[in-house]
Amino acid sequence: MNIQADTVYKQLFSHREILRELLTGFLAADWAQSLAVGAFERVNTSYASERGKARHDDMVWRVDVGGEWV
Repeated sequence: MNIQADTVYKQLFSHREILRELLTGFLAADWAQSLAVGAFERVNTSYASERGKARHDDMVWRVDVGGEWV
């Protein structure tokens, strides 16, 4: 993927409202339809690998589904 497209995707997926709309638009499951915007939490993606090397990944989100983080 080129750098410009990657930047646009990162901007798009940095908003929990857009993530919710994508999930509810693509998943017909009842649990997806009932997700609140506040159920989404961005996860820190900067960490040290098992070998001690600094890592920085793309955005990662988790969502609270019925009291369980997935």
